[in-house]
Amino acid sequence: MSGLKLSALRYLGVAKEGTYGTPATTGIRWLPMRGPDTEEEIKYLIDNGIRGIAAEEFGAYQGVTNGSFKYDLDWYVTDTPLILTNILGPDTKTGTTAPYTHTFQLAAAEPASLTVHDYDGVDQLYGAGAYLSQAQFKLDAEGALTCSVQGKSFAPVSESTSVPSYASEPYFLGWEAALNLAGGPNTRLVTLDVTLSRKLTIRWTANNTQTPRFIFVGPLKVSWKATFDIEDDTEWNYFINNTQPAFVATLTQPTTTNTVKFQMSKCAFTKAQKVSSKDWIQVDASGSGLWNATDAGPILIAVGNAQSAAY
Repeated sequence: MSGLKLSALRYLGVAKEGTYGTPATTGIRWLPMRGPDTEEEIKYLIDNGIRGIAAEEFGAYQGVTNGSFKYDLDWYVTDTPLILTNILGPDTKTGTTAPYTHTFQLAAAEPASLTVHDYDGVDQLYGAGAYLSQAQFKLDAEGALTCSVQGKSFAPVSESTSVPSYASEPYFLGWEAALNLAGGPNTRLVTLDVTLSRKLTIRWTANNTQTPRFIFVGPLKVSWKATFDIEDDTEWNYFINNTQPAFVATLTQPTTTNTVKFQMSKCAFTKAQKVSSKDWIQVDASGSGLWNATDAGPILIAVGNAQSAAY
């Protein structure tokens, strides 16, 4: 026996915290993931005081600490939406029978924090006080809807191993999407990236602990880029004329009641380029979701599923 640890045994769970920085150990959502990249970041302080000795360093001391993480997720409609409460805002649940609608909009203040639970095949660690600095959604007509997330937390702490359980539902596929652009259907969307980002600033104070006092969450920025097949100048003109149309992409699983909708009711096309490198012409466009009253922010994301309780 080699004694090596199988990386496929790794698992990830997230839970919303009731009180900021207090580890959430119940209500954990277990999320299938790929490409985990985690680190316990420790700021080491080096003693390099000159002592009349031909050596440069004489001591190393641990300063402040925190955790960082990155994961690639497929978008499952029941458990994965919990992360939207962390980078976007609270869930407003509507409906009395399934499918219930869960609408996530920009939080008036800081959004809810998470505890990240990660078993790496050797140890299970939790990182409390976690916030996402980025959630990047990618949709490909020939692929799936994925979301790459990254963020910061308090320093990881050891905990007992869990027994994760996962929903049996499928994840969303790219061909299940339908785009409504400027109030009408648009069938030419090939790929779409939507990135939600916030600047995180870790704040330590002199209070006899290496742990951060809090992680400060900056304003939300929404950027996007998309590729369209060209039949006319419709998409190009949004860029040329600064039209800022409503952009609504909705994925619907045909065998379930599950949906997910990305809505930017004021969508700025700030860059566009016609591409002729293929046998046909496409346009690569990019821009920003702008704050608007309809979405009460730069973007609204709504999920339809059978979960009756708000996230």
